[in-house]
Amino acid sequence: MLGVFLSRGVKVLFPALGGIGALTIPLIGTAVLASVAALAATRTVPKAITSNGRSKGEPVALESDKWLVPRLLALAFVVSAGVGVFEVGLALRGKEQLGLTQYQIATMFTECSLVMLIVQSLVFSPWIRPETARWLIAPAFAILAGGIFLVPHASTFTLMLAVIGAVAASAGILSPILTFWISSKAGRAQGARLGKQTAAASLGAAFGSAAGGLLFDVSWLPDASFAIAAALSVAAVLLSLRLPKLLVAHEATQKTEPPSVNAPRPRHSPVPG
Repeated sequence: MLGVFLSRGVKVLFPALGGIGALTIPLIGTAVLASVAALAATRTVPKAITSNGRSKGEPVALESDKWLVPRLLALAFVVSAGVGVFEVGLALRGKEQLGLTQYQIATMFTECSLVMLIVQSLVFSPWIRPETARWLIAPAFAILAGGIFLVPHASTFTLMLAVIGAVAASAGILSPILTFWISSKAGRAQGARLGKQTAAASLGAAFGSAAGGLLFDVSWLPDASFAIAAALSVAAVLLSLRLPKLLVAHEATQKTEPPSVNAPRPRHSPVPG
């Protein structure tokens, strides 16, 4: 939203700069913010994590648990694919079909981010245990499926805002929840597991963005990208139905194993993405 206001402000206050200035000023502002964030990271992020001498590498997985992390990675892929389709389709539909202004499109993306911030602040507040959030995975995927399916059917700006709120709330909850559980099952191999989670999410984002753009105006298959993303989300609902019990069973099993087999559960605070 700030980018839109800066762009329009440059055109009004400095008309001599033209379109180049309207693009350059927001980019310079983003670069300044990124530099401030980099400086803050160097002062706040620990440079190393000390080892307690326990076994390194990934924990030994039980036969019944070997598909647990791959299932979580598949769910992370679906979330990113749905968000990719949603974001690309939202911008294209808002401009090409609904004729929304720059301010309205900026408002939609701003609402998306604010809703994510609010739901993540509530779900990962001190009053809710991180383990409790596992029960939200299947319902959140159901809401994500319904929201993505309704995007092409929202004919007004107000309806678009309602659908955006539903998609943003569900996706905003799912991403950090899945990151938390993937990390908590990694033992000493948090870097490797989180690397796989990032790869799965990036692959999903690439798939969703490509589908959202390439299938947007296919006449013989209307709203194909939204239908595919909604179908994937429905499949994710089915895939996550037994997850709460599996995660609890796996947690209980880990607690009964000797320290030499399973590394201690790391302390991990999910970061809203």
